[in-house]
Amino acid sequence: KKKKMFLLLYCFAFFLSTSYTYVLKYEQMDYESNADNNAIVFSSAKTARFTVLTSRLIRMEYSINQLFEDRPTLSFVNRKLSVPTFSSNEINGVLTINTSDIQLTYQVNEPFNESTLVVKSLSSSSAFKYWDAGMTSALDTGNLLGTFRTLDQHQNTNMNCSIDPILKFHCVFGLISRSGWSLVNDSDTPILDTDDWWTDSNGNLYERQGIDLYLFAHGHDYKSALYEYSLVGGAITLVPRYITGIWYTKWYNFNGVDTRKIVYDYESRQIPLDVWVYDMNWHLKNDWTGYTLDRNLFPYPQSVFGFLQDKNLAISGNIHDASGMHNYEEQYTNFCSKIGVNPSKFPFVVLNLSDKSYMHALEDIVLHPLENIGFNFWWIDWQQGEIGYGTKGHKMNPTIWTNKIRVTDPKRRFLQNTSRNSNETSSNNYKRGVVFARFGGLGTHRYQIGFSGDVAGLTWSNLAYQPYFTFTSSNVLFGFWSHD
Repeated sequence: KKKKMFLLLYCFAFFLSTSYTYVLKYEQMDYESNADNNAIVFSSAKTARFTVLTSRLIRMEYSINQLFEDRPTLSFVNRKLSVPTFSSNEINGVLTINTSDIQLTYQVNEPFNESTLVVKSLSSSSAFKYWDAGMTSALDTGNLLGTFRTLDQHQNTNMNCSIDPILKFHCVFGLISRSGWSLVNDSDTPILDTDDWWTDSNGNLYERQGIDLYLFAHGHDYKSALYEYSLVGGAITLVPRYITGIWYTKWYNFNGVDTRKIVYDYESRQIPLDVWVYDMNWHLKNDWTGYTLDRNLFPYPQSVFGFLQDKNLAISGNIHDASGMHNYEEQYTNFCSKIGVNPSKFPFVVLNLSDKSYMHALEDIVLHPLENIGFNFWWIDWQQGEIGYGTKGHKMNPTIWTNKIRVTDPKRRFLQNTSRNSNETSSNNYKRGVVFARFGGLGTHRYQIGFSGDVAGLTWSNLAYQPYFTFTSSNVLFGFWSHD
């Protein structure tokens, strides 16, 4: 009887620990956040866990409570890689891990610091020589820098996140360095749950435990470092071809006649045109936020949108989400019905980026009909800022979340609709997601492309700076930018 009981309990415990694998559903590509068990090494004290992702990329976790994170984060979504050849042993309280390129040593049962966690090169030809847990990319003078949220009202800023205070918003260091290594601290990055959402039902971030570090020890093999981040951070999915073409936009109350005239002007001069962008003038003027076509400009929207589509032009529209949903919006009643709000009692609903029902209703009830009319993608503009609206700022910010939601909308809608209609085929016949928006932190590379905002002045100096800004952004895989 006791033996049977033990077997039952053991099986139950095993089921609890392995019953779910964290597969992201709505990212444009499929990812598995659980690493291969064969790539994982625990210290004997079980307070440290190391994941050998490649021979030069290693994840290092410390948790005094012996709790480690397998769920995806906004920065790292895929840890299921082919296991590289490596060896490990623990002798006299020192854990050693050797790959073909590096050696890690850790003093067991000690917090990570400069004397307890050390990584050295095993390759004499590598520019990487040494790293310890007291070294960060912020202190590394050789780091080749990354990018930050926007160039709005900036000019020729120093891209060193530690020096320039204006870079505090989502500034990230490069994944490559002249010093031969780069470190990413993922300890405070929002976790994604089984529904690709970043908060629980109460709008709170999922709790993180301990320290979570990723060391890129690639020396001067910069291409491999960036490639290996694309393996764990997610790939840069191919943007639609029109994105790399010629765009037209202007702050102006364009109507159908104006739109046709400009398109014909391009044609008459044999100038290519691929994307037509309506600035915020396309919607009602009650507020910067708006989701309803201005019928004074577009009394018959199908006519002008049909014209643009007949000319094989992609169409984008500028939106500011900060003011939420108001009762003057065309879809307000339907939106309220979807989220369970009485529209006659509430003249508006506040934007809440942590409220899944609000965001999905905004995307599906409000924006999707506009996409059916003709908008191909959205230009997500400034107003929502860096904190608030259900976010806490820093890595939990409105920018990366609106980018993620709108890039993944097509796949989410397709999968949800398929699950409701089981007779449908399962072929991936949804469109490729894309946005035009600012940078929201490491991981934003999955949600292309970048809009760098309004620089402080239209000068040759600012123009000369923008290629440099684009180049350093490529060091975190966010190399597609459109500059004002």
